[in-house]
Amino acid sequence: QCTDQLAILSEDGHFKYIASLVESFLGYTEEDLLKITIFDLAQPDDVVHLSKVLNRTVGNTDLATDSYTARLRHKNGKWHWFKMTFTNKCNDPLILGIVAKFWDITDQKVAEDQILQLNRLYAFTSQINKAITHAKNEQSLLEHVCQIAIKIGKFKAAWIGIFDSDTGNMDV
Repeated sequence: QCTDQLAILSEDGHFKYIASLVESFLGYTEEDLLKITIFDLAQPDDVVHLSKVLNRTVGNTDLATDSYTARLRHKNGKWHWFKMTFTNKCNDPLILGIVAKFWDITDQKVAEDQILQLNRLYAFTSQINKAITHAKNEQSLLEHVCQIAIKIGKFKAAWIGIFDSDTGNMDV
């Protein structure tokens, strides 16, 4: 969605004003949001960096931060990715807060993650094919395939065995 969403935050991240469309994006009512901070919605891994961005904004009046990407929890419990900018308007008597503009980019992030996974899968299978064509023996092939699975495929562990259908055993 391309529509800018808008909220005004206090210097410590409490919601002071929420544009009407924010409810449709996050699922929370204005009343819900006015009781919490943006940090209450942030994914725990994003809180420290989000805090740094907000603190940097507090120190720079009228200067918008570079866009920042973070996950915020929708009322239904799902995480949504948002691109955000913050502008310190605490000295503006009409605003008296940090203007937070944000865009839901969840669909874009999901597509990017799928592309990364597909690229990794392509690189993985390409390297496996190369290993097969250059293998000197079966044991070196199996060891090399495990290394490729961990290094290129980003698997946490890899193990390969050959099943002997005659004996019912697995050869490692």
